[in-house]
Amino acid sequence: MSSPNPKITIGLPFYNASKTLAGAIRSVFAQTFTDWELIMVDDGSTDDSLEIARKVNDPRVRVISDGAHKKLAARLNEITRLARGQFIGRLDADDLCDPTRFEKQIAFLESNPEVDLVSSDWFSLGPDDELKGCRYHPTTHEEICRSPLVKGIDICHACITARRGWFEKHPYPEDYSISQDTALWLSSWADSTFACLPEPLYYFREYESYSLRKFCRSKMYYIKAIWQYGRVHSCLLPVIIATMGVLARLGIAIILSIFHLQQHIIARHSRPPTQDHVQRFQNALEIIRNTPVPGLD
Repeated sequence: MSSPNPKITIGLPFYNASKTLAGAIRSVFAQTFTDWELIMVDDGSTDDSLEIARKVNDPRVRVISDGAHKKLAARLNEITRLARGQFIGRLDADDLCDPTRFEKQIAFLESNPEVDLVSSDWFSLGPDDELKGCRYHPTTHEEICRSPLVKGIDICHACITARRGWFEKHPYPEDYSISQDTALWLSSWADSTFACLPEPLYYFREYESYSLRKFCRSKMYYIKAIWQYGRVHSCLLPVIIATMGVLARLGIAIILSIFHLQQHIIARHSRPPTQDHVQRFQNALEIIRNTPVPGLD
């Protein structure tokens, strides 16, 4: 039975994700924590993503569609308004969650009431779901936000689980069609407490989602966020330095792309997977792939 007040709402917005959506859904059903509701919001897909979502037959699942293409920030805010859970967890339609992700993140938030939001480390996957590397992040708010403008807020957006009240207090800026997370972090970090679990609980298909155009657009919106929100907490000099740093990274990305070295942009922050990582990932992937989803199987 569906609980009227589930512990967590898992928000899954999607747009033309027919190739990967079923896998993302399956990774939710594979969770060791079961007191959840899943809200899937279609952003005006033109493929058969909506049909896939609507096939799922479980009372914990709600599918929302209005036919419009409002972009990610608006859909994430919509999920917050619809959520019934005490916590809200993010999941992108082209990624996967480790089966223990929400159990561990909820336990951490319940044990640390001063923390508003928790993320995790994550695995980077290649085109055929091969494990390419592991991304690590600092664990405490002070480390995560050590240099918010120049180095950015060091947290993975797709991996986050936060208290519903925090999302209600800090909505996504809907004038950002990309890099909504950067704007959200810069507008909220000073009156929030962030944390990160030091283990990979999210599987990110970043090799398939990267494009130079998307990278360039994200950096331009990053600069917008720095100037819009950075001056609230800092004097002008750090804002200028941060802007120059973003432009320098953008230039490097363009040069690498000219020489067809785009993978270096993705791989530069990853560490090679250890044997333990490989075994952990393979075990988790097997669990996810073998988990039945009512209506899809």
